[in-house]
Amino acid sequence: MNNILAIFIKQLTSHIKVPVLIVQGLMFVGFAIAFMVLLPQDEDRDCSQ
Repeated sequence: MNNILAIFIKQLTSHIKVPVLIVQGLMFVGFAIAFMVLLPQDEDRDCSQ
C-alpha cells in the first residue's frame, strides 16, 4: 500500500510542476464530451438478416 501511495504522490507532484499535463488530460476529456454531444446517435439496425 505504501508503494501505491508513493507513486500517487510522485505523479501528483509531477502534475503540479508541469500543469500542461493537467490541461492535456482535460482537453482529451473535452474532446470525448464534444464528440458525444455533437455527433448524431447511431440508428438501430436489424442484424438478424
